[in-house]
Amino acid sequence: MKKRLLVSFVVLLLGIGLCAAAYWPHVSPTINHVKSRIFGPRFVLYNLWPYPDRWAALLDGVASGDASFFRSAVDLYPAIDGESADLMIDAVFTGLEHNASGAIAILVPVYGPDTVCGVIGGAEITPERAKRRLQLLQELAQRGGEGPSLGGCLSAAQQLLDEVTRRSEPSQ
Repeated sequence: MKKRLLVSFVVLLLGIGLCAAAYWPHVSPTINHVKSRIFGPRFVLYNLWPYPDRWAALLDGVASGDASFFRSAVDLYPAIDGESADLMIDAVFTGLEHNASGAIAILVPVYGPDTVCGVIGGAEITPERAKRRLQLLQELAQRGGEGPSLGGCLSAAQQLLDEVTRRSEPSQ
């Protein structure tokens, strides 16, 4: 009888703990990854998006190039749309500049090379910034980076540079 009561008590505590953890306002990429696996990406997004400070912390982490936040961006990909997608795309685009190898390995397979490295990135871009991004990817390729993701990124970054340069030239 005591054993059954103890087991019931433990199950009750686990249930309460799981509910509390699910709704607790975490920005930690590890906790958000676990929540997304258990409850789904929409659940995690709905616990972040309505709170500007939480959403901004996640976007700042992605833009900083932190690989754990890259994984959060991948986890949330199926759930984001509209404004949340626009903001995440800007962060993903910027994250490449701080951790190119991580962005290519983690983000490109889900977001695609055009979003991470090139023309679909919505962030404000100057010809100088586009050139630095292309040079960063070229240096990564020279150091031994390989694979179709890097090739796609190089192509997308070159297209971005061409587009930005063409737009910045004075029209005649």
